[in-house]
Amino acid sequence: MKYCIHCGNELFDEAVVCPKCGCPSSDQSLRVSVENNSIATAGFVLSLCSTVVPILSILGLIFGIIGLCKSRRLNGNNRGFSIAAIIISSIIIAFIILILVLYISLLAYLFSGAGSRGYPYA
Repeated sequence: MKYCIHCGNELFDEAVVCPKCGCPSSDQSLRVSVENNSIATAGFVLSLCSTVVPILSILGLIFGIIGLCKSRRLNGNNRGFSIAAIIISSIIIAFIILILVLYISLLAYLFSGAGSRGYPYA
C-alpha cells in the first residue's frame, strides 16, 4: 500500500489519483506538473528583475501569461506566481510607456519654439 502525499489517504498500489483529494498519486505525474509550471516561476523572477532591466518586463509578462494558462491545466500549481508576474510586468510596462510619452512631449515642446518664449537669450 502507498499513501497520498497531499492528504495522507491510504491508496492501492495501482491507483493513479487519490480518491479522497483527487491529486496525482505517482511521483512521475507530480514531477511533470512541477516541471511544466516552472515557467510561472521564471515569469515571476523576470518581472522582479525588470525593476533593474526594464526590457525584461516584456518577457516576464509573456512567461506569466503562459504560466497562468498552464496552471489551469495543473490544478492551480504556481498560479500566484503567474498572477504576480503579470501584475508586476504590466505596471512596469505602463510606467515605461508613461515616461516615454512625457519625454517625447517634452522634446516636442522644446523643439517647437514654445519653450523659448519669454526668454530673449535662449
